[in-house]
Parts: sequence; structure tokens; C-alpha cells
Amino acid sequence: MITRVARGILALAAALVVATQPLAATAVEVAARPAVDETPGFEVDSEVITKVQKSLAGFGLYDGPVDGRWNRDLERAVRQFQGWVGLPVDGRIGAELIEKIKNRTQINGLLRRLDDTRHSDRESARKALLSRVETRDLVGDGQIRAAPTRDSAPCFREPSARCLLAEAAESAKAIHRDELRDWAFGEILTAQARAGLADDAIVTVRFIRDPRLTMVALRDIARGQAVAGNADEAPEAVAIIPDLEKQVEALADIATIQAKRNIDPRDTIDRLLIVLGSIDDPLKQVAYRARAAVIAARAGDSETARTLINAAERRARRTGEGGGLRYVAGALAEMEKPVKALEVLEDVPDQSDRVPILVKAAAAQARSGDAERALKTADGIAEERYRAIVLGRIATAQSAAGDCDAALGTVNQALAATDAIRFPYARAYAVSRLAYAAAEICPPSDGADGVPRPMDVAGRIEDDRLRAEVQWEIAARRRRAGDNAGAAEIEALAEESTKAIRSDLSRVWLFGEIAEGHADVGEFMEARTAFERGLAIAAAIDNPWGRARAVARMATTLVVLTDTAESASR
Repeated sequence: MITRVARGILALAAALVVATQPLAATAVEVAARPAVDETPGFEVDSEVITKVQKSLAGFGLYDGPVDGRWNRDLERAVRQFQGWVGLPVDGRIGAELIEKIKNRTQINGLLRRLDDTRHSDRESARKALLSRVETRDLVGDGQIRAAPTRDSAPCFREPSARCLLAEAAESAKAIHRDELRDWAFGEILTAQARAGLADDAIVTVRFIRDPRLTMVALRDIARGQAVAGNADEAPEAVAIIPDLEKQVEALADIATIQAKRNIDPRDTIDRLLIVLGSIDDPLKQVAYRARAAVIAARAGDSETARTLINAAERRARRTGEGGGLRYVAGALAEMEKPVKALEVLEDVPDQSDRVPILVKAAAAQARSGDAERALKTADGIAEERYRAIVLGRIATAQSAAGDCDAALGTVNQALAATDAIRFPYARAYAVSRLAYAAAEICPPSDGADGVPRPMDVAGRIEDDRLRAEVQWEIAARRRRAGDNAGAAEIEALAEESTKAIRSDLSRVWLFGEIAEGHADVGEFMEARTAFERGLAIAAAIDNPWGRARAVARMATTLVVLTDTAESASR
């Protein structure tokens, strides 16, 4: 009986062989004829050999003649390829070899097409930047000149956002790989805009070689100015972005920031819709109208929100595809309309599109106090990593409503679900969210009667970075509750977890988040201590890429601490 692989290879052979007769069996050729596997129905002829020769030549393994004849160089190339792709190295041409060659050829073709697309996208971005007076001089010559010597010690002794970002930029100039250097400069200019240093950010943009990332940088500068509170300058920064979609992204981000700060976002939403009118992609039309509806709803403008979400749904249904409806359903869930979201979800065909909507809908139901419906919605989430996180949110809502027994049961159900999560980081992340949920169950738990202790849950987190984050937060909550002895015990564990983090950059990020968390609740002394620990680690990093990103991260943290302290003093 012919196997499935053999049938496939027969189909390939049929496509290759066009009235071709087997090679003449001369004495010389018989001696050099390839070994063939024993697959029934599989034959090797000159066309198959030619295909193998061309393919292996394309992979850089064969440089002999492409003549449909077997030779010793080709046998060596076959053996090399077999070792390359994990086949038995026997020099035989067989069904598996041809299948591997076919797959590798397809992959290489895809990579070439992606590279061609990237090149085309770069050229399009470059032309767009050069087409406008405002952005023409941002297309630099690629020349980066680092300061030959500099003394960074004074900045680290008395840090300011400006000097830290200048130090980060100098470190970034020493990064050799273009894509990593562009990445670092992108983070630096975002921090500069966040710090209100828009002119410095524009200077940094000129160091970015990839014009596509220059477009992203301009968007990030506009967003950073909004975060910094420069309400008038942010829209002006958007106007110079040549890419219309990046303009829409920036305007959506600015409107979101305005809504969070109780600033009326209607003018920004209006500008977003005007720009969106010039974008032809129907899915983007739906996606951004749905997002604008969410922003309007959060700003308290229910009439605008309703108009926008209805328009988005009409557009999505006109396209005849379920893809656009996922944006509508997700937006409805974020607008605290889970019932309507689930109704629209019925018309979303792709299962992978349904999961994030179910997550949002269940969370919205939990926030509204309808834990029973939230649990039913969560039951429809097949992926354990998402279901466990949602269950943690439901438990928190149940606890806030005073239903402690139900919250306990939900947390335990969620913890059981994490055991089935295959990917280690996904499992660690889910457990970390449940540790926070366990910390909020009422009444505070010491592990009695099956109530999970937060520290026991935290101990199950396999990722050092996530475990340290949770332990530091639980310790901070203990101190706020007046349990200094318990906090000290947990802080000792957090220190051990922090030391276990291999990456200095990850530890810098950790202390930046800890500092900002303390500042959010007015603990400015603790915030400063965490900032100084992160800064000390950043200062000691000697790898240019890691140092540039770490110092820029600490500059952002310093800006957040300063702004939060100033707001608190008003």
C-alpha cells in the first residue's frame, strides 16, 4: 500500500516529470547512480535530480553542474542538507528528502518576499518623509558621532531627566547593530517627549536609520507630549506625521490620555475621524471607530459613544466578514456592555478572535456585580491561561462585593486551571495575577480553611522577575497595613528573587515599576529608594544596548516621580 508521504511525493514527481524517460543505464552512470529509499512507487529520474541540484544550489550547499545527473558533489550536498534538517545522513534521495527540500524552498521564498516587502516599506516611508518640508531633514545621513570621552558620574550622583537621557543617547550611539540601535533610540526619544524635551526628541529622531521607525518615533513624540501635559503641542506634533495611519494611532492615544485626565477628548476624536476618512482599509475604519467609541464612553460622552459604535458595527457588517465585528464586540465589552458584546460575538467566526472578547466581557460582568454570568462566560474560554486570569478578576470582584466564600472558590478554581498551562512564562504570569487576587480576598488570609495565602501562591511563580514583582508588592501592602514584621519577612524573600534575576535590564525595569507604584500611593520616600536602586544597576551596565535602555527607563521613572509629587503637593 502506498503511504501518505509516498502519495504526496508522487504528486510532486508528476508535476516535475513531463514525458521524461529514465536515465540511460550506461556503465559509468550505473556506478554513480544515487541510492534511493524503498518507498513504493517512488522513482528518481533526471527531472527529480535537476530539482534537487537547483534547490541545494539555492541553499548554498551545491555548486556543481545542474544537468540532471547524479555525482559525488551532489551526494555530499545531500548529506549536508540531511544533517541540516535532521534527517538520517545516508546520501539517499527519498520521499522525506524531497518533502524537506520543498518545505525549505517555500520558507526561503517567504523570507525573500518578506525582505522585499520590508525594503518596499522602507522606501515608501523614506519617500513620505522626504515629501514634506517638516520631516525632510529627519532623514539623516546615518552618521553617528559619539563623544570620545565623557564623565557620567556627576549625572548619576545628582540625576535629572535631561542628563540621564543624554547619557542614554551616548550609550546608544555605541550600539553596532542598526536594528538594536534604532530600538534604543526609539525608547530614548519617547522618554524625552514624556519629559517635555520635544526638541531633544527631534534631534534623537535623526539618529534612527530605518525610516519606518522614524514614522513610529514621530507618533511616540506626539503621544509623549500628551502624557507630559502639553495639550496644545501634541496635536501639532501629529500633523507633521506623513503616514495617515500613524496619525490616527497618535490621535487615538492622545484622546485616551485626555479622557483619563478628565480633559474633553471630543476635538481630538473629531480630528481622528477626519484623518480616518482618508484611509481606505475597511477593517481599520471599523477598528478606530470602535476605539473612539470606547474613549468617548470613558469620557462620559455616551451619545458620541453610541453613534460611533453603531457606525462601526454597520461598517463591519457591510464588509461581509466577521473580522471587523471582533473590534465592535471588544469595544462594547470595554464600554461595560457585555450583553451586547456577547450578542455581536455570535457573528465572529474565528475562534482566536473570540477569546479576547470573552475575557473582556467576563471582566465587565464581574465589575458590574454579575459574578454568576461572569463565571459562565469564563467557562467558554478554552485556553487555561486566559481563563485563569479572568477567574482571578472575578474573585477580586466577588471579594469587593463581600462574597468571601465565593471569591475563595473562584481563586482555587483558577489555581487549578494554571496547572494545565503548557508555556512556562504564560503559567507564571497567570499565577502572578492570582497571587494579587489572593491578597485581596476578604478577610485577609493566613491560609486557614483552605484560603490560599498570597505568599504561597507567589512561591509557585516560576519566573524570577514576576515572583519578585509580586513579593515586593505584597510586602508593601503589609507595611501599609501596619504589619512591619511580616513585611520584613516578605522583603527578604523578594530580595532573594531579585538576586536570581539574571538580566540587569530586567532588574532595572523591576525597580522602575516598584518606584512608580510607591509614588502612585504617595509613598515618595520608598519610591526614591527604589529609583536609586534601579539607577545604580543601570549605571553599572557596560553593554551599550542594555545601558542605553536601562538609563532611559530610569529617566522616565524620575519624570513620573517628579510629576506625581508635584500633583500631590497642589
